[in-house]
Order: sequence, then C-alpha cells, then structure tokens
Amino acid sequence: MKGKNKAKNEENAQAAFERASRVIGADKSAMSEECRAVALRDLTRVALEYFDLKTPLELKIESEAGEYAVSVTFKADRVKTFYILK
Repeated sequence: MKGKNKAKNEENAQAAFERASRVIGADKSAMSEECRAVALRDLTRVALEYFDLKTPLELKIESEAGEYAVSVTFKADRVKTFYILK
C-alpha cells in the first residue's frame, strides 16, 4: 500500500512539475502577432529617423538557452545625415 502511494505521489509531483514548466515556457514564448506588429511599427518609426528605407523591417526572435536573440534587418537607400548638438 505504501509503495502504491509513493509511486502515485511521485507521478503527481512529476505532473505538477511538467505543468509548471509549460506555464513558465509559455510565459517566455515568442511575441504574439499583435505585439510583433506594434514592435515593428515602433522600430520602423525609429529607423526612418536615420535611414531612407528600401525594404520593410524584418524582426527575428529566437530563444537560446533561456535568452532571446533579436535581430532587426532591412535595406536602406541612404543613411541620413544629422548633427549632434553638444
């Protein structure tokens, strides 16, 4: 009887651990399409301050060992000239 209870408790603990891992993983999942669209809009606005864009921005997000590698790529016709006030 004790052996059955111990095995059942271990099963329940493993199931709880797996559920918690899924919840944590889902919390760290990639952006939703709506959030991606907002980020691209904001990044495009900033890029337009420095470049004449030839192509739309592309946003790539990859998960690597609990961290995100984020890259934004685009092509530009020109780098805008600006002066820094000191």
